[in-house]
Amino acid sequence: MGSITAYEIEAGRRYRVRWRDDQQKQVDKKGFRTRKEAELSLAHTEVSRSNGSYTDPGEARITVGALRSTRTPTCSTTTSPTSPSG
Repeated sequence: MGSITAYEIEAGRRYRVRWRDDQQKQVDKKGFRTRKEAELSLAHTEVSRSNGSYTDPGEARITVGALRSTRTPTCSTTTSPTSPSG
């Protein structure tokens, strides 16, 4: 279960959603313009956690270098391009 709190910025009122992840670390997501948007986000997070598809936003970040090292080539570099027959 998480919580929703309101806060003020120059552009007006915004909402923040807070919850605890599986390691009991506090996670928050902010910037929702309406309370309804915040409630929907919290509900989505709770459903994702309950069915096992939750990904921690902090762990979802990956650098380009790390992504490049995990990528495998999709085609062989020894093949030559074919010319259109005409």
